Amino acid sequence: KARAQRHSRVAPLREPSGPPSGPMTGVLELGALAAAFGAVGLHSKKERLQEEETAAVLLYRRYFHADLLEVAPERVSTVAGHLPAGLDAHAVASIRAIERYQEERKKWYMGFSSSSELMGDARTRVLEEFKQWLLTVAEGTGTAAAVSARLEYCWQFLLRPAIFETKNTRSFLQTMAEVCRQLEGLMRQLVANQRNGVRQLGRILSLGREAALATLPVLVLAVADERLRLDRAPAAAMRPEDYLAAAAPAASSQPPASAPGGGCWDTDAGRMLQALLRTPHFLKLATSDEELARENPAAAGASAEAAGFSKVLELARSAWSAEQVGDSSGLLAAFRGSTQAQVRSAYLDLVTDLDRLVFFVAALRPYHQLASIAGDLAMCWLGKCLSHLIQEIEKLMVQLRQWRLEVMHASNTHLQDVAKRGLHRASSMEVRWMQGLRHINEVQLDDLHKAIAAQCTEILAATTLAREAELRSEARRGLEDVVAAFQSADFQARCGLALPDGLMEDMQQLGQSVAAGGDLVRMLPG
Repeated sequence: KARAQRHSRVAPLREPSGPPSGPMTGVLELGALAAAFGAVGLHSKKERLQEEETAAVLLYRRYFHADLLEVAPERVSTVAGHLPAGLDAHAVASIRAIERYQEERKKWYMGFSSSSELMGDARTRVLEEFKQWLLTVAEGTGTAAAVSARLEYCWQFLLRPAIFETKNTRSFLQTMAEVCRQLEGLMRQLVANQRNGVRQLGRILSLGREAALATLPVLVLAVADERLRLDRAPAAAMRPEDYLAAAAPAASSQPPASAPGGGCWDTDAGRMLQALLRTPHFLKLATSDEELARENPAAAGASAEAAGFSKVLELARSAWSAEQVGDSSGLLAAFRGSTQAQVRSAYLDLVTDLDRLVFFVAALRPYHQLASIAGDLAMCWLGKCLSHLIQEIEKLMVQLRQWRLEVMHASNTHLQDVAKRGLHRASSMEVRWMQGLRHINEVQLDDLHKAIAAQCTEILAATTLAREAELRSEARRGLEDVVAAFQSADFQARCGLALPDGLMEDMQQLGQSVAAGGDLVRMLPG
């Protein structure tokens, strides 16, 4: 830049008043020609540096939402000689590759310039910012998401060879390619060690519980009469947790007058809801893994509760298939007629599929516990079973939404009819019913539906054959390193204790299994 400024201050050549004479004519022509080529070269270099800076700034903003010129140093630093302890080996190798290139570039630049270093250009800023990030990657602390973003960012430079031209033996793009290779190794290491399965399964367990509890107000408030409400006060919020407590088997052992819920279980709708909340899988849904480990419920009792729900549901479906249903149904009078048979069927389907959803979500508990112990590879080993389970949940979420929309459409239609007649003509029961509808949160239910669908997609992607092959390959490399280190002469020469009986044979057998590409589970001795 300084050279360009000096050049711009040079006074332009003036044409002489008369024709030049003698041999000086050729000298002047050559000087003018050299100056012209120098100006073109300087202009071309300036444009190239500007183009590199523009590309680098745009890429950094795209991936990290920040300004490269603000966060990246403009001067080359040297940190390879005093790296912090515990830095990841891939990060160390990347930093050394960068600084080798920077050192060679500095020597090349000093040979063609009076300046001691190149400052503020895009390549310097990109590499210095990369080194700053690499210095934060301690062993075992990196995240797959962060490394993946860095890897993609690094690849973008390799896809732009026309902008970042390479002429030196150790070029900028070759250095970026080496950094990419190291980041790929770090990524494989993180992927092999990560336990995303625990987080994903834990998330879907949590979302499934929320969706089940958020659906209960639809069963209680949409088309059922007020007898199904625990608290019939108009302003009382419908708390699903209160229904879980009231429906618990322990609550039914109390006298009817003191039993929670009073007579809310005395109708068809009430008996269905109570039987649903008493099923073993619904009770497990609200129980932590630690509490489940301490409990040992009787299988016979669990089967009896499940059979009890199926029987209650079957009786209700038979009774509600009639053209007219009576007061014992527990439905509002507006939904008992022959024109509302489809609404009653949708309500029963909603109860049925809610039971199935809770059952399948509760069935994810063992997978969650296993993934917390054995990591993502365990999910891949059980991929077929887990994928089928996740697909069942996906299908049920779609069906649940369909039944819920049908029930809520009928409820909203009746609400409009009551409003058209005038609130002064509505009965006190209808007014309380209308006030209770505000406790149904359809926006929350739609959000939960989307979140569960997204989580199901993540889990299915984590159990693909490609993912399993990647994890197996990383685990096999780890076993190869273990065997090679143990069998090395250096290791055995430094051992001060006698090896346990059979250990050498076990390691030899493990090494043979790894070399033969055997199953990882069967490789481990004992």
